[in-house]
This record gives sequence, C-alpha cells and structure tokens, in this order.
Amino acid sequence: MIAAAHGANFLGNLDTVTILFLAWALAARSRDIGWPAWRAPAFLLVTMVLSPILLLAYLIATGNKSADFLALINVIGLITAPLNLILLVVAAMKPGKLSADETVQQFE
Repeated sequence: MIAAAHGANFLGNLDTVTILFLAWALAARSRDIGWPAWRAPAFLLVTMVLSPILLLAYLIATGNKSADFLALINVIGLITAPLNLILLVVAAMKPGKLSADETVQQFE
C-alpha cells in the first residue's frame, strides 16, 4: 500500500494481489486443519489492509502530515508482521484433519 501511495502502481498492485493470495491460501489451510475458515484470513486482512486504511483516515481527520503516516505505519508493521508470521507458521505446521478424498468431496 505504501508503494502505491508513492506512485509505484505495479508494486502496489503486486502487494495487494499477494495479500489476497495469502488470505485465500490461509482460508483453505484453515478449513483443512479444522479452524473456522474465516477467522485466520480475516485477521490477516485486518492487519494488512484495514489497519493502514484506518491509520490514514485517522491522520486525515486530525490533519497530520503524510510524513507521520510512514513513521506510524512502520510501528504498526513492527507489531502486525510478527503476528501474521506466527499465524502462517502455526497454520503450516498443524497437521490436516481431512484426507484427500474428503477434501475433494468438500469442494464438489
């Protein structure tokens, strides 16, 4: 999102596509390991998409400069990036509950 704000359209689009792909993969993995399929991707999308948007809205509402945005988004990133990484690692390490046949039947 920061890259898109500075005019790097391709990098901004690539960032958004990567976040959406991670959310989709996390939803599929959550379903496979028995977690609610919406909870993990929702956390990822809130921390990666919604928190920068809310920060930007807050800064616009208070009239602060855009330089504050970069400093504050770095602080938010220092908190949310490790949380998302932990979520992805835990989801990847947990063994799946469905067999291959059950997974195919679930999506038919």
